[in-house]
Amino acid sequence: MRKSITFLTLEIEVEYDYQPEEKEVRTLSNGDPGYPGYTASVEVSNVYIGKIDITSFFEEVGLMYKLEEQILKEIEDSNPLN
Repeated sequence: MRKSITFLTLEIEVEYDYQPEEKEVRTLSNGDPGYPGYTASVEVSNVYIGKIDITSFFEEVGLMYKLEEQILKEIEDSNPLN
């Protein structure tokens, strides 16, 4: 996915992968064991200002985690089922 966002006053373009929450299933309908649930997650692959790739900068200064948190929060806030 690709999205334009404001992050720490910067207008950036972000490419990322979003995995929605998956609920735990204890037992399948045929009686087999189920599988664990997973929380929703975002993994950013690229960050741009204009056409300049600043991904490595975000990784080096430790901003990637905060960026992923912001994107996940925006996704969750825009979901009417939450």
